Amino acid sequence: MKEKTKSVLKEGGKVVGESVGEFSKGLSEGVENTFKININTSENITKQGISFGKITLSSASGGSDNVLNVYMIFDRDFNDTLSLKVFDNNDLEMGRSSKVIEATKGEADFYEFQFSQKTNIDSDSSIFME
Repeated sequence: MKEKTKSVLKEGGKVVGESVGEFSKGLSEGVENTFKININTSENITKQGISFGKITLSSASGGSDNVLNVYMIFDRDFNDTLSLKVFDNNDLEMGRSSKVIEATKGEADFYEFQFSQKTNIDSDSSIFME
């Protein structure tokens, strides 16, 4: 009886563990999808052979969610200034950041755009690159 009880508890624990694992994975995916960051671009950006990979949000200089780390892929040589503008959910501009970028064809890397500490990029913010 004692061994059967152990076996039943072990199986029950395994099922609960798998369920919690699946729940955690689903929760993580849901949060990631909710806070997915998209950058809209001018036509000129795509004409210059720039595309995007992962985009992450972090905080710096006493701010909250005021740094965008953008993975950019270059299909052509590039040497120019890129600017990002952030707008709130009412399409009011609330931050700008520019960066001089020099990259060669085939290069890809993360580039950090830091905004004022007063700029707080939310899930409903829109971002535009030119």
